[in-house]
Amino acid sequence: MLNMIRARTLACARAGAGTTTMKGETQTQKLSADQRKALADMLGTKSDARRRARIRYEKSEKELEGSLIKVMAEKEGATKLVTKIAELRKRIAESESELNHLVVTLRETHGTAVTDFEKEIDGAEEELRRLGFGADRDGDLSLHWGAETLRRSIHEQIEKEIGSESDIDHKFDQAQARVLTAETAEEAAQIVESLL
Repeated sequence: MLNMIRARTLACARAGAGTTTMKGETQTQKLSADQRKALADMLGTKSDARRRARIRYEKSEKELEGSLIKVMAEKEGATKLVTKIAELRKRIAESESELNHLVVTLRETHGTAVTDFEKEIDGAEEELRRLGFGADRDGDLSLHWGAETLRRSIHEQIEKEIGSESDIDHKFDQAQARVLTAETAEEAAQIVESLL
């Protein structure tokens, strides 16, 4: 796909941009306004190239955010709480399964154990929330909705490592402007290819 885009870019940039002399040598001519506009449009806000760049960014951002959450959760001791919650949920499931097979007289004993496990889960989940994290039933970590300081810290780290979506727009906008002033097809193609 990338090679197809590069070929299209070069074809667009070179269309009519070179002439052949009698000796078979190619002379480079300046790009026409229409050629510059066509290349600039390839970098526009609705372009496939910009859309793909945003998709790559969003994928990187999501992966980095997940990694940072895990690192910060480990640092804060939240992963131990997630493990504890998972173990308690497993014990509840086992107790509930046993309850289904036991006689009514034993139900109260196991029912108390389930209630005790649920109380422990509530305590561990509250501690997780206090640390700024949450976890689903599978133990996958997330940020608690009220953890603004932690969320800001993670997003600052993401911007530091991979930038932001507005950085992508800025790069494409600058490239669009540079393409509009490019002198040759090769110069324009280099500008476009630097974004792909």
